[in-house]
Amino acid sequence: MVSGLGGPFANYLGDAFALSAAQIDEQFELSLAIDVGQWFVQRREALGVRDPDALGQWPKAARPWLPVIEAVYERLGVLKSTVNLLLVPVQASWQVPIVLNFGGFNDCPTPAELGALLRHWDCGYGAQPVSIGSQHSADTLGLLVERPPMDRFGALGLAKELYVSADFEMLSPAQVAAHLLGVGAWTLWWD
Repeated sequence: MVSGLGGPFANYLGDAFALSAAQIDEQFELSLAIDVGQWFVQRREALGVRDPDALGQWPKAARPWLPVIEAVYERLGVLKSTVNLLLVPVQASWQVPIVLNFGGFNDCPTPAELGALLRHWDCGYGAQPVSIGSQHSADTLGLLVERPPMDRFGALGLAKELYVSADFEMLSPAQVAAHLLGVGAWTLWWD
């Protein structure tokens, strides 16, 4: 356990730092063994997404997620002028959810699965985790993206992955893709 982690930050991370070094190493190995392509297939089946190519209609207009999410948070009164900063001692950013024991709640992938997904998206898009949680909960994961998809085909391919990885059921994959096109910040959430 990390001593001195208190205040509101401790409430958001729950069981963070509850794993021993041996358990963290075990989760790293488990994450490395995950075949992400097969994981997407199994996840689609588990969630009942019958046809991964049933994408829906491309929207006539799409607003980037970040301003939309910020507007919602502002209406809810959860945007604050301060943030809590936590430096996580890892060798690669995909290891962050494992070290923090983040995942495995609601429909959120397990920490090892999130590690595998982050490794996959880092290779493909340069996606790096930069935030966990919101003001009142720890159910979001924010990523900065160096190489976002720049065309519809690439955005649709990514949307099919994100659609089964996080809670996007209120949008069609095409709507998710439109929000991803050329956007260097992604927010994943699990209610």
